[in-house]
Amino acid sequence: QTTRQRVQEAQAEPAILPDANAHKDAFDLLADAVTKLPNVPDLLYDHAMAAEKVDRLDVLETSLRKLIELRPDHAHAYNALGYTLADRTDRLQEAHDLIGQALKLAPDDPFIQDSMGWVLYRLGRLDEGRAYLERAFKLRPDPEIAAHLGEVLWAQGQRDEAARIWRSTLQEHPGNETLQAVIKKFTQWAGAFADDLRRWLDTRPPFGIALDVLVRAGHGLAGAHRAGLVHGDFKPDN
Repeated sequence: QTTRQRVQEAQAEPAILPDANAHKDAFDLLADAVTKLPNVPDLLYDHAMAAEKVDRLDVLETSLRKLIELRPDHAHAYNALGYTLADRTDRLQEAHDLIGQALKLAPDDPFIQDSMGWVLYRLGRLDEGRAYLERAFKLRPDPEIAAHLGEVLWAQGQRDEAARIWRSTLQEHPGNETLQAVIKKFTQWAGAFADDLRRWLDTRPPFGIALDVLVRAGHGLAGAHRAGLVHGDFKPDN
């Protein structure tokens, strides 16, 4: 067998397995393949993506950093690592730098623009993040980009527009798990105002949304003071 044939064979079975939710099996198969063929860029990338599915972010990072060493022009390696750090860790500045490098290599890629929008949102830079996400969504109305754009719009108080984008994209992609999850999450959070703010904060909503809620609560408290309904303190239980 040639090296190319061995790579194609190594990729074939794991490519089928995720459809059956066999993420662990796919990860194990690709780990074995990378051990045998350690310097093949496509295998390293597939291994990293499989590692993300089983929450092995350490393996994802190792594989993607090795891929970047082998292929410093691989925009999607920078993007995948940067997005994962932005979405799953607090290493936001590092994520921003990685995605920035990806953008330099592929400035018109909507998925990389989406990643930049997401990390800017996570950094609290909502206007900048929204601009990237709107450009990305215009180029590629993908469900994950729609989920991200809607979340930023929601954080900015434009909830009707967020819901419109989610609904229209879901009509085009019925059954999409990413969109269904984000719609469910924000429906639950919206309902939390009738319950206990502390329990809502315990769900660890994104910083921008939590800040928006607390600012609005502060304005409400100020109004109560002006009306003579004075409350002595301001904390979630109140």
